[in-house]
Amino acid sequence: MKHSKKQNKLSYPFNTPKKQETIRISLSTPALGDTIAWIPVIEQFRKKHKCKIIVKCEHIQLFKKSYPNINFENFTHGNDFEADYTLAYFFTKNGYDQTIHYKNPYEMPLQNVASDILGLEYKEIKPKVDILDRKPNILGKYVCIGTKATAQAKFWNNDKGWQEVVDFLRSIDYNVVCIDSHRGYGVPGSYNYAPKNIIDKTNGGLDLDDRIIDLKYADFFIGLGSGLSWLSWAVGTHTFMISGFSERWAEFQSNITRISQTNSDVCSGCFNDVNSNWFTDMKTDFLWCPEHKDTDRQFECTKKISSEQVIGEIKKWLKLKNKL
Repeated sequence: MKHSKKQNKLSYPFNTPKKQETIRISLSTPALGDTIAWIPVIEQFRKKHKCKIIVKCEHIQLFKKSYPNINFENFTHGNDFEADYTLAYFFTKNGYDQTIHYKNPYEMPLQNVASDILGLEYKEIKPKVDILDRKPNILGKYVCIGTKATAQAKFWNNDKGWQEVVDFLRSIDYNVVCIDSHRGYGVPGSYNYAPKNIIDKTNGGLDLDDRIIDLKYADFFIGLGSGLSWLSWAVGTHTFMISGFSERWAEFQSNITRISQTNSDVCSGCFNDVNSNWFTDMKTDFLWCPEHKDTDRQFECTKKISSEQVIGEIKKWLKLKNKL
């Protein structure tokens, strides 16, 4: 199929720019995970085409030193920025926009969305983020956890799961540092609170420099398919990701222990189902569950991930690292 690239103005695949040509790329999403995932793809694009790059995005304080050859501008809604490429998920009433995406973005890893739009061969690239030269915020041995996400489908919906994992970690002398931006999050009737017996870093909002230091010195991070897991990966901290809403290939694959459904009788992977329409539905319905909303099977993809399963994976990793 021929791609006209009506949204992204340059020809597709990209014609080699002139040596001094400046390419403007906008990330229309404020999402932390998307931004961290896509910046290294833009750097790959810059190296391939030997062009100057201006990127307009959120969270630019994370990248300025790590990507010195990219010029960053803060994304401010309403300000003019005539981008040559816009990185986002593009959909029409009939499905994904085939004038922008070669493939359905539901069926590719998050990083591949950027390489698909920019006309690059996909390969996973570990992101870099700026890490301040600071001592640990937390004394002693500890791990970090992130228990919140943008919608309930991304949460670990086992009511006792987080607390039982925290209790296990405390029993082997780990402090547990919660680095979410909110202690509680959700909607009436479905509110998610941080577990007890933690070091609570949620009250100050989301200071990303502070979170990076916490992650840098942590033995590992336990999180969800959300931005803090991508931040952990970029920092270089081993990440345990608890996820049922996405397929195992949807996020990053290195330095991670992915804990998800292995039972084929349990519904999972709706994020990557081409018929799910999460792009619009999840934004308007915090309790979005495309197959089993308002039934006893709602969110079974993570309800049926047990604390024993998560603890078992942690024990394996600790023994491998001679920490248990």
